[in-house]
Amino acid sequence: MQIGDIIVFRHRGDVQIGMLQGVSGKKNKVATGSNRILEIPSDRVIQETGIRAVDLSALMDVRQQIEELADSLDLKEVWEVLKDEPVEYSVQDIAEFYWGDDIGSERHAAMLLHLSRSRLYFDEKDTAFMPRSSEQIQEVLERQARQQAVQAEEVDFIRWILDESEHNYSFFTTRQKHWLQRIQQYAISGDEYEQSNQARALLKEVKGEGSGDLQRFAFNLMVRKKIWDEDEHLDLILFDIPIEFPPEILDEAVQMLPVETDREDLTGLLIFSIDDASTRDIDDALSAERTEDGYRIGVHIADVSSIIPKGSPLDLEARQRTTSLYFPERNIPMLPPSLSQDQCSLLQDERRVAMSFFFHLALDFEMLDSRIVPSVIINHAKLSYDEADQILGETDHPYTEALHILNEAVDTFYQQRIDQGAIELERNELSIKVDETNKIEVTIRDSATRSEHIVSELMILTNMVAAKYFAERQIPAVYRTQREPDISNLDEVMHQVVHRFLTLRRLKPLELSLEPKPHATLGVDMYCQITSPIRRYNDLILQRQLSASIQNQPFAYDSEVMMDELSLLERSKVRNKIWAGREWYWLLKYINDQKNMTMKAVVLESRTRDVLVELLDFGSRLTLKPEGQLAVGDEIIVQPVQVDARAGRLKVGQVKK
Repeated sequence: MQIGDIIVFRHRGDVQIGMLQGVSGKKNKVATGSNRILEIPSDRVIQETGIRAVDLSALMDVRQQIEELADSLDLKEVWEVLKDEPVEYSVQDIAEFYWGDDIGSERHAAMLLHLSRSRLYFDEKDTAFMPRSSEQIQEVLERQARQQAVQAEEVDFIRWILDESEHNYSFFTTRQKHWLQRIQQYAISGDEYEQSNQARALLKEVKGEGSGDLQRFAFNLMVRKKIWDEDEHLDLILFDIPIEFPPEILDEAVQMLPVETDREDLTGLLIFSIDDASTRDIDDALSAERTEDGYRIGVHIADVSSIIPKGSPLDLEARQRTTSLYFPERNIPMLPPSLSQDQCSLLQDERRVAMSFFFHLALDFEMLDSRIVPSVIINHAKLSYDEADQILGETDHPYTEALHILNEAVDTFYQQRIDQGAIELERNELSIKVDETNKIEVTIRDSATRSEHIVSELMILTNMVAAKYFAERQIPAVYRTQREPDISNLDEVMHQVVHRFLTLRRLKPLELSLEPKPHATLGVDMYCQITSPIRRYNDLILQRQLSASIQNQPFAYDSEVMMDELSLLERSKVRNKIWAGREWYWLLKYINDQKNMTMKAVVLESRTRDVLVELLDFGSRLTLKPEGQLAVGDEIIVQPVQVDARAGRLKVGQVKK
């Protein structure tokens, strides 16, 4: 072979035509088009045509002629002649049967291309070809028909994608629905999707090679086709979070009614709840009164365990959901609304079954004793945090005395926890709400209000007392524990935000255990969670354990089963991550909507090339390249430089003074 010779060779399963450009050892440099040179091993060259091209243009002309001739061939008549003699034939043999003796290099190359690519009538055997049987040809034709059908479906699918006005896809074939699902899954998971290559191939056919962020393109495509909206919560799909309840579960929930027998009647007690104004699933309510020797405080928890039978379809649905999810734009309850917002919820002026925790306190608010009783209660007032705070400033409101008792008591409880090593981690309270028009409202408070402090401390106290109840009676339960961190040398850190950041870094991870152990951050000897059975399945489990013990019945769960339930709490971590991601998404949308927005930030760490800062209002931590030298604790002003809510990305820059 010489430079310029046109050859036929195999490359990546196909037979191609090219022009020899050079030889290096056992490899040939072959040009197949403008700026395209392949290195082809000598054993891959299957025909030296004897045709020479003076340049690439001549190569293209010769190749076009050969390929057009190859496409025009129909070997049915040749097959009819040769089919009864199942022997191997060379390309030259078949070409002579087709054209006679006048073959030539171009015809030989065309026949080689046709036989290698079509394979309808002849099956390739190394360098020769054997006539197929009639049955084999029928199989090939059927396979080709299926391939053509797939190609037609793909053409229709891509046409639908490109049609901006077409949103209906009810007519899709099964295969087209599968392609659509691939694109959706790729939009959600990107290259982590196990069929990402197939999805990318589809998307590239629509958008073209080198077309940028295909994952974002896939998402925008789903929005354009009105399958998703622009704020679609993809994590709900990714983690298969159930949203709607099956009809049979809704039907079962409606039939669940409380039983008031063998309960202490507390309907005459002045009981009230304190929650967010929009809360409908009210887990807890409070009471406080003076006694001869001090005070009696009550924390009344909705008794969900007496309404939902263990192991029922409704119970299994709640177990699968693990927890209620509260997003800025929507709530996804653990229990159907007929229970979570009605029969189980401690609604105002409604009789409800509860598990009441009473704490008998001395005049100095020291704990004298406690008791837990099944009860029937009425929540006489559904107070918002703002309303409770306002009542604390009044002197003649019906709930003033009770709230003042609680206010003083929780200060004592709080100080006791601090004395036992509780770690205070105050930060801004950030609330993000999104209405039905997608208007975003962000509310920032410097710290928890008095009423929030009351509720928080009483829930900690109730959970701690429940944990001691379980431990003293050796009732299987899931405890939340945390080892004590070493924060002894952080007293010198003056800036509160930096101090909190460094403290958080040193905190030991939260652990779940069937053994009662201290919880360092809370400053208690043992701790569990039992105060939110409407919204947390683990709380419902422990409430069943508590109820069984009080009624002198066998434990609802033994230690082995309780160990299995630990996996539910691990699943809750995923839910918490989903919640945090959604809060961040809407916060970024809010920041992006603000014009000329600036934010205060404090430097947490100074690094070689950048600094880590915390946005003081939002509590978010970001890196930025500083303008000049910055030290830990310095407060600066930053502004958004790039905001991408869908990618969860916020880039900020320092504002020069």
